[in-house]
Amino acid sequence: ARAQPASADSITSVEGIGSMAGRWSAPGGFARAEGTPLSLNAAGLAARNEYDPKQSPANTCEPMNFPDLFNAPYLFDIEVYGNEIVIHNQPWSVDRRIPLTNEAFMTSPDGLFGVIKGRVEGATVILESESFPPSRWGLGSATQILGSGADIPSSTQKKVSERFTLSADGLELIYDYTLTDPTYLTQPYQGHLQFIRL
Repeated sequence: ARAQPASADSITSVEGIGSMAGRWSAPGGFARAEGTPLSLNAAGLAARNEYDPKQSPANTCEPMNFPDLFNAPYLFDIEVYGNEIVIHNQPWSVDRRIPLTNEAFMTSPDGLFGVIKGRVEGATVILESESFPPSRWGLGSATQILGSGADIPSSTQKKVSERFTLSADGLELIYDYTLTDPTYLTQPYQGHLQFIRL
């Protein structure tokens, strides 16, 4: 059966960032016919044009990276433990455990998801990530909106800024992000998604 959105009376009385805890459904945007929304420079366009599905990290089970992982039509969970947040994305069982102390922290032993700093500003959780290793689909995967038909690589200059904010009724989680990589992009890309609480 299809998962049903939560109702207002199912929301707990927890306040602050603890109210973000729960299961969320991403909107699920697959590749678009009109191509990637990313502003690719000459190197980015060349990489996109040279895309070979046989060389895709999908074939070696490398997880998609952020923020593109949130574009996929899957569930994710948020857990809050005091001054720490854990985000578990369903595909590839990706866990990011992030202290909200604004101190640099590597969320995976292999460094695949970069070095992250987390903090809280008002009712918003802000995550800033950098020091990603290069990836053949670090900026976008062929099946998701950012790639839209071709994997788009990232470099060591990739940076991601993520902002999570609850709607007034607590039933939606607003996700705003900025994706930067001057090796392949002419300018940062700003994205916006709204997740539904289940």
